[in-house]
Amino acid sequence: MSKPSLILTADWHIRGDAPVCRTDDYLSAQLNKIQQITHLSRKHDCAIVIAGDIGHRPFWSNKLLNTIISNLRTCNSPILVIPGQHDLPGHNLNRIWDTGLGVLIKSGTIYNLDTTLSTNVTCSDINIHTFPYGESITPPTDKTGKRVIAITHQMVVKDVPLWPGQKPLKARGLLRKFSEYDLIVSGDNHQTFVEEYKGRLLVNPGSLMRSAVDQWEHRPSVFLYYAESNAVEQVFLKIHPAEQVMSRAHVKNKESKDDRLNAFVKRLGETGYYSDGQSFRHNLESFFKKNGVPEKVKDVIREAVAECLEE
Repeated sequence: MSKPSLILTADWHIRGDAPVCRTDDYLSAQLNKIQQITHLSRKHDCAIVIAGDIGHRPFWSNKLLNTIISNLRTCNSPILVIPGQHDLPGHNLNRIWDTGLGVLIKSGTIYNLDTTLSTNVTCSDINIHTFPYGESITPPTDKTGKRVIAITHQMVVKDVPLWPGQKPLKARGLLRKFSEYDLIVSGDNHQTFVEEYKGRLLVNPGSLMRSAVDQWEHRPSVFLYYAESNAVEQVFLKIHPAEQVMSRAHVKNKESKDDRLNAFVKRLGETGYYSDGQSFRHNLESFFKKNGVPEKVKDVIREAVAECLEE
């Protein structure tokens, strides 16, 4: 193959603490993955594209910011990102400059693809269209360039829903609907897959880290994108075996918590604020809208819910 044009990745979920399932030095594990990716970028002299959720939470400690900035600045090519919901307080794009992601952008460590022209990409004949969290993909307004690609952060699955009642976008359906794009890169779904349709691609890189026991078999990877042939090459990152860095010991405690949550959901159903087939977050947003909850209050509740659901 010819020289790769971009490195495709998503859902880094950088954090200063560790998921309950991890038994290793989680920050060191994150830095190791980042260093592998920046090494690839230096080796191939190409930009890195992150399809949302570079951070696990909107607000980062100064120590975490300093550590990540030092590591990312070893990359000689641009690091291009779009915001995901975990990057934004209350999922509000207007508050991006209050966040750790905002600091990374303002410091010049990374570039916000939502406001950065594609001329920052080393392969100048790629026309990039961006759709951060909360924005649906639309047809490209500018089709110039050898390749036209879309970067989006929304839940996309390869073929089947991830849980009962979920109504996600399907990869092939997006490729059929938006035939103007040679490549669609999607973030949010932590599973890794590639879908091809009539020579066009949808790449969902999956998460950088294994942060839950259901990712025991997950193999973190990135994709080299070759614009000349509109092809990708999967590059698996070096990792330790799951049994060396992860534990299932907390699962029984989680099952007990799930029992309590199910009882709570049942009570919600009795009050009319929950219905089968709809997510808790969806119903929460419906409650906000129906009752005119102030935006500041909504932000606090959303962040609290996110903290509870991730445990």
